[in-house]
Amino acid sequence: MWHRLMQVVCITLIFLYQMGGELDFRALLLKIQDLLSDNDRHRFLFLLGEDVPRYMRDDPSLSGTLRVLESLFEKAIISDQDCDYLIKAFKKIHCNDAAKRLQGYSNCDCVCVWEDNFDWNGVVDPNKWDFDVGGDGWGNEEQQNYTNNRRENARCELFPGTKNGRLIVEARRENMSNTMYTSARLKSKASWTYGRLQIRAKLPDGRGLWPALWMLPQNETYGLQYWPDNGAMNLIEQVGYDPLRITSSVNTYAYNHMRHNTPMNSIIVRDAISNFKIYTLDWNENKIEMFVGDDTNQFANSIFVWNKKGDWTQWPFDKPFFLLINIAVGGRIGGQQGIDNNIFPRRMEIDWVRLYQRR
Repeated sequence: MWHRLMQVVCITLIFLYQMGGELDFRALLLKIQDLLSDNDRHRFLFLLGEDVPRYMRDDPSLSGTLRVLESLFEKAIISDQDCDYLIKAFKKIHCNDAAKRLQGYSNCDCVCVWEDNFDWNGVVDPNKWDFDVGGDGWGNEEQQNYTNNRRENARCELFPGTKNGRLIVEARRENMSNTMYTSARLKSKASWTYGRLQIRAKLPDGRGLWPALWMLPQNETYGLQYWPDNGAMNLIEQVGYDPLRITSSVNTYAYNHMRHNTPMNSIIVRDAISNFKIYTLDWNENKIEMFVGDDTNQFANSIFVWNKKGDWTQWPFDKPFFLLINIAVGGRIGGQQGIDNNIFPRRMEIDWVRLYQRR
């Protein structure tokens, strides 16, 4: 036994993650297999660690990690003194060059200052969210009536068999206050100046829908009117008749749809309605950039960049902004090809929302 222990080499592999760097357990297994290309069978001790990323914590497809490793490598695991490889996964570490390189993004100097994980069944947290209410068209000829924390239109639901939840924003066909549709438009009570906003979301489809994740200024500081003089950052917009096309943009006094010069860009995201994607808005003193990615590469695709230029008419983005989450029905953009009344109800799902800022 002692001779055996003397021959054992325990190698610690720390699978790093930082803000913006949650990685898939499957990717870890692939890395392990790459290390063992000699076809030998080895014994492993897999320590999941206390800092497991939330999206993995109760995912049934990722459970039973010891059984997975045992089946892959055909050896029982006894203790850390009886192994060939000791693997510590998902352990938070202090900032260093390796962590900064993990996603090709220098993010070690950031901390999460606000988040909502929606991990319960019931109404939305009134301490974190307000609701825009009404059915006056919202300046875009929209057809829905936005309701006030009504569970039919906005609620938190746990994923089946887990303790993880998500926000459901649901558009419904029902008469209310002279409109034929109801929906929800949430707005965060918190506001921020600069940071990284990340939202893990699955989008709806259906002709007539117009979901959006976007930010508006907390106060009216510039110009003669709130919008567009004081700006808007549209992380994503999507229309239900073209559901795989994701559009990001900004609005300012000098650049907006009334002047027919809105700065924007669109990309095709083929699994935007079938899978959760991570949408990121990076905003600092000099630049705004929007990304779409997934759990293994959150910054896979840059959608849109807006660099600081000129005065407030082109860059009003130096004041606090808050977040909005909504599904509109119809309107000048969402309703360009009419509304299919057979699609309802339709939902957008938000797994979590996080806002990071520099230390």
